[in-house]
Amino acid sequence: MRPLILSLVERGWRDARMRALELPQDMVVVHLVKGRLPRSVRALIGGTHPVRMIGTPRMAFWPLAWAWCVGAWMTGRLQAVWVDHPRSYERLARLAHRFGVEIVLITHDAYRAVV
Repeated sequence: MRPLILSLVERGWRDARMRALELPQDMVVVHLVKGRLPRSVRALIGGTHPVRMIGTPRMAFWPLAWAWCVGAWMTGRLQAVWVDHPRSYERLARLAHRFGVEIVLITHDAYRAVV
């Protein structure tokens, strides 16, 4: 199975998408987006790179995010979790050492990681 990066998108999907396109083709990136995605945005993300974008209702975002994290971690595929909100980064960074997964804060200019 190919390694998986879970991207939790709360503020905007463009920066996370750009980072995903920089990765090798053998990495799978799943963007879990808070809110609905227009059909035009979903069509834009397609192509040859293994990037998947899933729009979720706002109230279901965190329960689905935790389910994805646990499920991918249990299968051994989860390599990293990307977040774009500092509060989410702090929340997940406290658990990173227990699971051995890299937590990355994606910003417009750079990114910060915790392992």
